[in-house]
Amino acid sequence: MRKFLKSLLSAALCLVLLISVFSAVTFAVPASDADIYALFDAESGQMLYLNNGTKHVSPSFVSRVVTTLIACETVDPEETVTVTADAVVLAAGASNIGLKKGENVRYIDLMYAAVIYGAEDAANAIGISVSGSLEAFADKMNQRAVQAGATDTLLGNPGGAYEQTTYTTVADASAILLEALENDTFRRICTASGYDLPPNNIRKTVFSIEKSDFAMIDRESPYFYSGALGGAVGYIKSEGSSGFAYVQRGDMLLVSVVFGAKNKASRYSSLKGVLDYGFDNFVRKTVTFEPRSVPVVENGMVVATVGIYAGDSATYLLHKAVSADSVKMDFSVREVYTKYDIAPEVIISLPPTVTQMCPDIGTYVLSYNVSQLDQPYPYKSEDATDGPSKPDTDPVKKGMSLWIKIPLIILAVAAAFAVMLAVLYAVAESRRRKRARERRRRRREAGVTRKKREE
Repeated sequence: MRKFLKSLLSAALCLVLLISVFSAVTFAVPASDADIYALFDAESGQMLYLNNGTKHVSPSFVSRVVTTLIACETVDPEETVTVTADAVVLAAGASNIGLKKGENVRYIDLMYAAVIYGAEDAANAIGISVSGSLEAFADKMNQRAVQAGATDTLLGNPGGAYEQTTYTTVADASAILLEALENDTFRRICTASGYDLPPNNIRKTVFSIEKSDFAMIDRESPYFYSGALGGAVGYIKSEGSSGFAYVQRGDMLLVSVVFGAKNKASRYSSLKGVLDYGFDNFVRKTVTFEPRSVPVVENGMVVATVGIYAGDSATYLLHKAVSADSVKMDFSVREVYTKYDIAPEVIISLPPTVTQMCPDIGTYVLSYNVSQLDQPYPYKSEDATDGPSKPDTDPVKKGMSLWIKIPLIILAVAAAFAVMLAVLYAVAESRRRKRARERRRRRREAGVTRKKREE
């Protein structure tokens, strides 16, 4: 019986250990060799996780992304440009497609080469053709970066060649990538698995980029990642490997960005680790908002009504370990609108103590429709409807988040096993005592029998 109890106790301890390990895996931070990384939702722009988000890094591939985005927005992709001497002046070891001075190449060919092949000569040719010089184009790049929300970035050349004075951050890189991926042409380029540059006035044969430098879309590569749509990579000798991955699984379209990986393998394992964290731990939630009608007033007259509601796009991603009760929604909905200032929105956030994800979820525009009135009428304050109900954010009333509940569940399971062991032990002890009493009774009866025989 004692051996049985020891075995049962060992099994209980193993179960508790397994539950603890599961809990640790569930709440683990992204598995990344690189210590500078970001994860964001490509559909809404929501930043899900950011590590060392403001640390300065060399722009590398980000420069080529900005260069190509500017080309996507400002030039005719089919237009042919002539390569200048400055475009083909490259640092030793720079990735290139061997462009020559005087070569006539279409913008679209240069754009594909810059993104999926990392060709610095192609990026330089774009910059000089757009702005007249590398220096002038660098100014344009920085202006476009600021427009994208990159406020801590300084770019110096179209191809991402290393310069001590240039820098960006993974947070800024994410802001730039979010805008770039919203551009149909850029998205088509960065998701290409290969590309053929046609012959031209100097190159008499096709220059074939058989495979993109981004290996996560290559099914034959050890770095293949299911759901990967595209991406781009970079390398700076003094800082290591970098890149971004654009991946879709189910209803989630995520982007991971890494800087400072030790090598190619580390870059891809870091990109994968950050993506795994996203797909394994986040679920999509819908903004809850009670529809309401708000009057539109002009010159004291109600001329229309605005129906405000949460549309299908009003969704956000929430970590499984974070309780939905801790989500705070601040609705910005007026009681009265003028005809030209209708902009209902909701700001969604989490307590700053949340560590599993970025607490600032984002600002979302609510949907609305305007119904004009055939017969306007004078506005009265009672025409304004009550504001929408908001989630209860009282910390006393909020439910415990899952990261608190899990340890309590583990303790409850352990306590249940302890009670079960105590009961089993009590039953076993009762049986032992009963058997002992039976043995003593039998011995007494046997002693009485022997005594009678002797007499």
